Amino acid sequence: MLIFVFSGMGKTTLAQDNPNIIDLETLKYEWIYDDVAKDWHDEELKGRDDVRKRNPDFPKNYVDFLEKQTEEQIMILCPTNELVIDELIDRGYSYTAIYPSKKAFEKYYLDRFNERGNSKVFIDMLTLNFEEYIKILKKGSAVNIEINADIFLNEVLNNFNWKEKKI
Repeated sequence: MLIFVFSGMGKTTLAQDNPNIIDLETLKYEWIYDDVAKDWHDEELKGRDDVRKRNPDFPKNYVDFLEKQTEEQIMILCPTNELVIDELIDRGYSYTAIYPSKKAFEKYYLDRFNERGNSKVFIDMLTLNFEEYIKILKKGSAVNIEINADIFLNEVLNNFNWKEKKI
């Protein structure tokens, strides 16, 4: 199962607690980092164009890896990335998209980003482009799940009725 999930919803935490779930971050596929950033935590790297350059093999390298993983009976969690989504659409894939409402984003997510150590540049980018990111998430999705509360991904997945496609 392929699920694209907006930032700050708990992809990493959920994957750490479950061996059948992979949090497939794009950072290591999309960017080539300067030596100064090689030991930085993933959250510190997000939005830091000053220490990276784009990998010319992206998004093909990411989607190639993703395809190999989809052969297994696992859940793959992916971040919002338009290049990856476009590549998946071109290859005929669909996915589930999970994202907060604008109200929930403004009320709960900015604190989450600060608490987990995201850079101001990254937080500002998400805030400024929120509607565009949601539009990107939805464009190849078979199922859209909008969250209006202060809950994390594990709660969303535990409470979602996949047959009726609603919480």
